[in-house]
Amino acid sequence: MNLNMNENISIKNLTTFPVGFRRINGNGEVNLPPNTSVLIDRAEVISQIQSQNILFCGENNDSSHPYIFVEDKETRVFVGFETEDKPQEIISEDKIKKIFDIKTQKSFEKAITETIVTLAEKKTLIETIKKLGINDHSKIKFIEKYTEMKIDD
Repeated sequence: MNLNMNENISIKNLTTFPVGFRRINGNGEVNLPPNTSVLIDRAEVISQIQSQNILFCGENNDSSHPYIFVEDKETRVFVGFETEDKPQEIISEDKIKKIFDIKTQKSFEKAITETIVTLAEKKTLIETIKKLGINDHSKIKFIEKYTEMKIDD
């Protein structure tokens, strides 16, 4: 795979709060407001990933549970975050909807605890529940206990 390292690619803050990092390939910082995307050169993104920046690589340094999502598929494949057949796993509104579609409480709780791990993901979960107007009492009670956050209307 021959990638243009000078090409600008989009990265997205997956969190409900601002995140940022110091540039490796130059001076300054990159700051991303909540739930927004910015363009940045591919070389910088790859450098951040190779330096194991938790914002890109996630809590376990395996690309699961990232704070910043690289929106360019070629770059994600290049750094090993995904393959042509298996996309990188990230939290999304659709993924949260699918979890809430789970019928049994026990299976729902298992899916939540396996999928929603970081504080950022917990905050995203709470915001998504509010946005979608989800009101399943037993599931909401579990979420509030698990995240230690209250879902206010």
